Amino acid sequence: MYSVRKTRSLSICLLMVLSAMGPIAVPAAADHEEEDWPYFDLLIEYETGTWELLEPGTMFEVEAGTYDMQIDYYNLDVGSNYTLMWNTHGIHEDGGGMEGNVSSENVTDTWQMEVSEFDCWYNAVVEIINTTDGMWEYVDQRDYDFHGECMEYGTVTPSAEINGTWVSEPDELEPGTYQMSWDVTNLTTGGEYKLDYWYYLTGNMGGWDYYRNITEYAWDATGSEENIGWNVTVTEFDCTLQPEALLWQNTTTGWTVIDQYWVGSWSEVISLPCESMMTAYIWLDEEGDWVELANRNSADYWSHHFPNDNTCEEFWEWDADGNEDHWWECTDPDTGDVEEFDECHEFYDEQTDEDMLNCFINYEPMYLEEGVYNVTLEIAGLSVGEEYFLYGELWESGVWDYESNYYELGFTAPSEEVSEVVYLVISAETCSTGFDLVLDHNETVDGMDHSETLESMSVYVNGPCEQPPSPFTLYYDGTLHEQVTHYT
Repeated sequence: MYSVRKTRSLSICLLMVLSAMGPIAVPAAADHEEEDWPYFDLLIEYETGTWELLEPGTMFEVEAGTYDMQIDYYNLDVGSNYTLMWNTHGIHEDGGGMEGNVSSENVTDTWQMEVSEFDCWYNAVVEIINTTDGMWEYVDQRDYDFHGECMEYGTVTPSAEINGTWVSEPDELEPGTYQMSWDVTNLTTGGEYKLDYWYYLTGNMGGWDYYRNITEYAWDATGSEENIGWNVTVTEFDCTLQPEALLWQNTTTGWTVIDQYWVGSWSEVISLPCESMMTAYIWLDEEGDWVELANRNSADYWSHHFPNDNTCEEFWEWDADGNEDHWWECTDPDTGDVEEFDECHEFYDEQTDEDMLNCFINYEPMYLEEGVYNVTLEIAGLSVGEEYFLYGELWESGVWDYESNYYELGFTAPSEEVSEVVYLVISAETCSTGFDLVLDHNETVDGMDHSETLESMSVYVNGPCEQPPSPFTLYYDGTLHEQVTHYT
């Protein structure tokens, strides 16, 4: 079918592929009978002689080993030029495919996928690219995700110097700059080793801020242990720290990963202060003071996961008027601390093979009477002279209508803290009103303009929500009928 060649490339990946943790599902059979454009199916020989169809968007569990893979391409345009490409990403990177002029509608390509025992998340990408016109036209492209064994042998652990004392795998850190160490054990004297390490920080946006300077430390072992120093700066606005590392040894077959330190769940990250950069205060005459408005996007309202093994207990209580109060109390399995939540829901974690509870605190908006209220938005943790952009929506929901207005403010930080005044107008017909704002930091990285989202805020309050008087009156048989509201 091809007049040109079959291509293949092979390299070693220095980084693990970390993708978002999600459920692992059994692939379902695809149905392409109705398709009349080029497409493909990816299959894996999971057991000898047993081929399984893989579906993008699902997680497929694999053990360490070498797997036979097959791509069946369909409905190709005979006479056109194509690049049929596949790439895999993990401890071992690989790639290849076929390219040239098509002489058949249906084509099959095969290769072998090598999965390491240290692969946690493994990814394969398959693409159909039409190159007939000299341009790369992407006809079809799909990602396939795999969950590996993610082995750890415990020879690589991080530690931090806290108040003059070295603490292995600390649970939490306060703001400050810390001397850190990777402590490596079980080395062979005279062996040639290297450690690739990096870390992630999360802020109140909940996403990973990846520290991109992956550091490689190489050495010849003079004993069974080695300590590799590094440092990290924690601010009051950071939420979690996730250090990770790969340990390599130069063996008779070349450089080989022999251990790793990988954080696979929220309970394993290092907890940081997680204070908000943006805080909203409202002036209340009855209080004679500024009162903080709760931010729905803050860590206080993030969900928390607990084992469903009596770690959490559900409570009910009734007051003298017969009103029910309902809550959950959960004991942190690591610290023993008891936390209270409004709701908990059961779910099954396929990654850990455990029955779990997802617990959270409900957002309770403040109630305000009719009037005009001053709201001050304070933003802290800014870098003086740096460019920032604040944008979002100011909105109001009434009995019969909804209104939203876009808001934006670009500014150069004159100090580490700034403030902005927003007004909330509450009418008798206001049911709820508030604002959703996002703070971006504009910077230039390697000559390219870059915008980083730092934090978001979502605040709203409830109002009287009174139905306006009806302009209509109804008389029937000389009698004035009263209007009755019906809710559907």
